[in-house]
Amino acid sequence: MNTKNSLTQFPFLSASPKLPQFPASPSSQSSSRISTNNTSPTLPHFSQFEKSFTQMQNVLTEASVSTGFRQTLSLIDNCIPAFSVRSNDKTVQDNIDEALHTVCQTLRPWRKGPFRFNSMTIQSEWDSTLKWQRLKTIASPLDICNGKRVLDVGTNNLFYALLMVLHGAHRVCAVDFMPKYRLFYKLFCLLYPRMAEVLKYEECRIEQHFGLYDTLFCMGVLYHHRNPLALLTHLHSLLDKDGIMILETICLPNESPYCLFPPGRYQKAKGFWFIPSLAVLRAWLTKTNFSGISMTPVIKTDDKEQRASEWGSEFSLTQMLDPHDFTLTYEGHPAPWRVVVRAVKK
Repeated sequence: MNTKNSLTQFPFLSASPKLPQFPASPSSQSSSRISTNNTSPTLPHFSQFEKSFTQMQNVLTEASVSTGFRQTLSLIDNCIPAFSVRSNDKTVQDNIDEALHTVCQTLRPWRKGPFRFNSMTIQSEWDSTLKWQRLKTIASPLDICNGKRVLDVGTNNLFYALLMVLHGAHRVCAVDFMPKYRLFYKLFCLLYPRMAEVLKYEECRIEQHFGLYDTLFCMGVLYHHRNPLALLTHLHSLLDKDGIMILETICLPNESPYCLFPPGRYQKAKGFWFIPSLAVLRAWLTKTNFSGISMTPVIKTDDKEQRASEWGSEFSLTQMLDPHDFTLTYEGHPAPWRVVVRAVKK
């Protein structure tokens, strides 16, 4: 990858449009430039992260008085978040790199990515840059993020939320109900504390979240919801007038008036409910008062986009499909096709 001249400095915008009320977060930035008040889920299997995170804190505390110590957050090739924690002291730098590798290992699997941490690249299960590139065909990230109040629904490990911040968002709220993903936020705030000025994390189901946003991203969530119309209605209520929703979802690549409703599992996984055709997806959006609907061409998910990786999972797309016919899931349903949709609140 050619990264020469590809780093974009983290933007902080002084323009202040009407902001959503972010809930009080235990991860607010403290007065120390390398510390954070985050609390983590009190579950036994997170103890390994806590141990390595504390070690990372101690290493950064010592490093902060070394020559040339600096913490930056940048963008590589317009789609890869890059954290850099550097010291001019080689021994100190070696300690930083070792502690960073250890703490990142405790967060496996990394589902979305890639990420860059100093010279270490984390290749996640999903190459999420491909989805971001598809999004660009129907919406400019700068136009829909720069200076905007942005919501990231189902943020996972905050990959897309970081891209929103790095494309100039005034405020980003990242929402997910899974306790693990707060740990990613906790680590990111430690590595670059100023990020907490723009990016907030809320651990809840989206139905429990309220606010008002200019742009809303809902990526890979719709088919996991028992009631997609109720979800879309709630998302509509979270947008300000003329607000934009970016919706990415699995779909059936046709114009039939039907959905797939898997009676059991889909791709060997629970939690898949309604998978709409393109016609049904448009109808859902229209019935929930969205307009200006535009869609990318549908793309069949392949092993370039979702694959087993060292930092991700050994169980990935290939194991989820029929071993004799990759057009079908393991259960015999149509294999996943994906589409990105841009819709506007009327």
